[in-house]
Amino acid sequence: MALLKGVVIPIVTPLKGKDRDKIDEATVEKLCDFLIFKGVHGLYPCGTTGEAYLLSKDLRKELARLVVEKVNKRVPVVIQTGCIDTKSTIITFIAIQTIILLQS
Repeated sequence: MALLKGVVIPIVTPLKGKDRDKIDEATVEKLCDFLIFKGVHGLYPCGTTGEAYLLSKDLRKELARLVVEKVNKRVPVVIQTGCIDTKSTIITFIAIQTIILLQS
């Protein structure tokens, strides 16, 4: 595993739909491309923006999958997996680890 260095930026989760309950995939791609083009050294979805605890586990997994896919190994992706309770954190970590492994 490479040591992280430089600017690793938390990214917001672009949502769409009447109830803002779906991830806007096109905007995720544009956001990733823009930030990488501007020179960031890594992306941190569900990071310190505070939204991770408000998103469903399914939305968090979908965001992780999309960001890893759209970044396509151009920069490291650090995915926040913390939840309110330990059991949910472990379940989220395992699910996201699987997403990353499947795309490596």
